[in-house]
Amino acid sequence: MLVKTLDVRDGPFLLQGQTIGQALRVFEVVPYSTLPVTDDQRYYKGVINIRDILLNVVEADRNASIDPLVSALKPLAETDHVEQRIAPGHHDIVPFVSEENILLGFVTKEQVLQRTSRYYRELAEQDRKLLESSYNGIVAIDKDGKLFLFNPAAERMLGRRQTEVIGKHISFLDPSMGLLDLLENPVSVSGVHVKINGHSILSNRSPLMYEGQCVGANFTLVNQAFF
Repeated sequence: MLVKTLDVRDGPFLLQGQTIGQALRVFEVVPYSTLPVTDDQRYYKGVINIRDILLNVVEADRNASIDPLVSALKPLAETDHVEQRIAPGHHDIVPFVSEENILLGFVTKEQVLQRTSRYYRELAEQDRKLLESSYNGIVAIDKDGKLFLFNPAAERMLGRRQTEVIGKHISFLDPSMGLLDLLENPVSVSGVHVKINGHSILSNRSPLMYEGQCVGANFTLVNQAFF
């Protein structure tokens, strides 16, 4: 999901050299706890958070500059995928800049989280429909060898109901699938004939990898009626 697909807010923002008193007056009338800071040419310089002001200043400092309280926060660019760039922290906005580092506005974390949640729900629904409509049987296990995926084609080809096998160890179904071997040696294998329920079935096996670690294995039973 690209930044440009979101509702980018044009402001408000603070200027370098403004006083803490001026910044506090802006924060009083906006629903954000963080605001971007720019120079007078609108080049992005960082962000300032109301909490940092309140924790670090006293009444006598209201005429002091906000500049020492500006903190670095990497901005978003137009081509960034937002869901990969939202970092944890106490800032409720993320600045959005041009290639020249000119502030174009900001997006709120709340908006991003809502859109990201909807985006992944839609992807999950698409994946579910693809799995259910596939002519090939698809079976998958987690790192403990427990079945978590068993699509309708697998039900037809293996003669088992999804409700019978989900959550069970792969040995309950058929250990000859070779999925447990993949957990130890995560290398994909294609075009292997396996005997299941007395039938020779062409299969493909592949590990499920996450951040360089094998977290499960996938087994595809090829429907040879289409060959």
